[in-house]
Amino acid sequence: MKYSNLYCLICSMFLLAGCGSGSDSGLTEEQKFLLALRGTWIGTADEVHVLSASNRVVMDMTLPEDGGPALEGLTGDIWFGEEIGASECDPDDPELEHQRYDFFRDGYVFELTDMAIVKNRLMAKFVYLIQWKECCEAITQIYSHDNGFYHCMPTWGGDCGSVGPNGEEGCMLQGPDGETVFMSSSRMDLCMNLCSCDATSCTIEQSMTERGVELDLTVDIENGVMLGTGLGRIEAVKQ
Repeated sequence: MKYSNLYCLICSMFLLAGCGSGSDSGLTEEQKFLLALRGTWIGTADEVHVLSASNRVVMDMTLPEDGGPALEGLTGDIWFGEEIGASECDPDDPELEHQRYDFFRDGYVFELTDMAIVKNRLMAKFVYLIQWKECCEAITQIYSHDNGFYHCMPTWGGDCGSVGPNGEEGCMLQGPDGETVFMSSSRMDLCMNLCSCDATSCTIEQSMTERGVELDLTVDIENGVMLGTGLGRIEAVKQ
């Protein structure tokens, strides 16, 4: 009898190590779900468009090493394409004009925010236009307007078409003192729609950082499969 009591005492002392009841002892269903989410998920999304034409999606979910699993400790990233890490953004790249709204930059890592859990579902969001922030920041030529307003393109008139030094598409603008500036179509598109500048630098317009893609993902914990919506049909498998 005394040996049985001693065994129970030892088990109670080492409960967190899984003694007697298994590694999930004392965890809520939400905590078990969080532990199952942790890791890398790789799959496809029907409505993902990147320049490489890949529909591959990768999600990395992490939890703090210390303490019990909790929703407020869950962080995640999502990216698209075959390799992580977007190439350096060139505001004069002619491809930018065609992918600004419809495409994701290959390998650009988006932070997942506003995460919530309902039973076996994970809801999350990521701000997709933030991927163009560094494109705006790469623009260093800033123009001062009469009303104290700064912008990355002047309010000059000129000729547009294949008028660049090497036949690039854009506009050759002429200033009041006869100076000329070539603005590529992609740079003009960024300046008119996404970028905001002050006297020294440009960045993405603040309102653009509020537009998000909302994901609704149902997770089969036992089989390590994730199905969801938000980018068409999403299918992913835990690695």
